[in-house]
Amino acid sequence: MNIVNVENLSFSYEENIEVLKDISFKIKKGSYTTIVGHNGSGKSTLAKLLMGLLKADKGIITIKDIILNEDSVYEIRDYVGVVFQNPDNQFIGSTVADDIAFGLENKLVESEKMPAIIETYAQKVGMFPYLQSEPTKLSGGQKQRVAIAGVLAMDLNVIIFDEATSMLDPKGKEDIKTLIKELHINSEMTIISITHDMEEVTNSDFVVILSDGKVLDSGEPSTVLYKEDLLKQAKLDLPYALKLQKALEAVDLKVDKNIQLEEVVENLCQLYLND
Repeated sequence: MNIVNVENLSFSYEENIEVLKDISFKIKKGSYTTIVGHNGSGKSTLAKLLMGLLKADKGIITIKDIILNEDSVYEIRDYVGVVFQNPDNQFIGSTVADDIAFGLENKLVESEKMPAIIETYAQKVGMFPYLQSEPTKLSGGQKQRVAIAGVLAMDLNVIIFDEATSMLDPKGKEDIKTLIKELHINSEMTIISITHDMEEVTNSDFVVILSDGKVLDSGEPSTVLYKEDLLKQAKLDLPYALKLQKALEAVDLKVDKNIQLEEVVENLCQLYLND
């Protein structure tokens, strides 16, 4: 069953300059889908359209069998949550607990039920010890964890991660990517990640590649990521695991049972220098 359908979607910021050009794709319920593309490919615009922050020029977005428009946007937001790029722009409360509670208050959850819900989802993202901390004193990765807890607490069907790791340090990036993967494994929630991180793509079930406002390809990462010419056309890099595989294949270990470690090292060093 598809929970998101995008049909013949087009959008322009200026007349006759299309950012998105007649794109179509579907996202299955409960899947982890990555939408990837180079700068200027249209992925950030697509994220805003999926959130209802922009109105399409043409085409239809359907979420949970509801057509997204001005009349339905608030109903759809009862099913869809967003984790934005900059965690500093996401905080409302003076403490972590207050911030997780914000969405619950908007959904009119009874106040006596809130503490248990807040504690449950703070535990899920590893932020329970910080419930009374000020958000300004947290690291970038911790702030994103709090933002994710706030979305999870609202019991939504779909989470959109809009470049949610792009402003984090390497450890923060890995922590959030690991958390997203765990959420996918341990829940029935549909996850859509707008990203430029090709390593994250390898963790997903389905990938949509955007290039110059069009869907260049889509499918399972295990298929799409082996289309090296297509990735070059989209100005995307190979994931590191595939680079390593190609370097090892270049050594042709199957031909000689005696592993030529010097040649392996040389290939890996060359790969690193060219990265």
